Amino acid sequence: MDSLNSMIKKLLPLNIYTLDENTNIYNELYAYSVGINMIFDELDILFRECFIETAESFGLLTREKIFDSGHEDFSVSKRRQMLSGRMSTGEERHTKKGIKDFITSLGVSSVIAEHPKWQQIFVEITSFYLGADRRRYIESEIRKMMPSHQEVFITFGNIDWTYIDSGNKSFESLDSLDYTWQSINNKEK
Repeated sequence: MDSLNSMIKKLLPLNIYTLDENTNIYNELYAYSVGINMIFDELDILFRECFIETAESFGLLTREKIFDSGHEDFSVSKRRQMLSGRMSTGEERHTKKGIKDFITSLGVSSVIAEHPKWQQIFVEITSFYLGADRRRYIESEIRKMMPSHQEVFITFGNIDWTYIDSGNKSFESLDSLDYTWQSINNKEK
């Protein structure tokens, strides 16, 4: 029910006002209802943005800023999924699946292996073409969430033969660039 009909419905039983469409009272109520409806619309947006599952703009952006993980280039559903994974807590947070979900929430894919006997976790980031700053950020975030008693090894599998072949360059042309492995690993996207 819109605000105009709501106000009329509440005033009719009082029998004080004539509420026909061509009266001054009706026109005033109509003017109020326009402003009230704008407020209700804004409140609906605010309420929607309060929850990750319904947020579409500033609700997502605000939470992403909290984690310093802006992903405006991803779809809304992917951003929601990433934030949900990032903010999840509970018993499964430090299981293999929980760790993988957390890493996925950073916007990258990974392979995880664990050695419980030696309390070691091996994380290979399999997303390609990450710059040095992005790698440092991802590694820092992973280390923050890992249990402190676990030894964590993180690697970035940035270059594979598919990537190299996609450049359609000969070995000689690649070799003439005189890249070292360190310069390749630190090269920005």
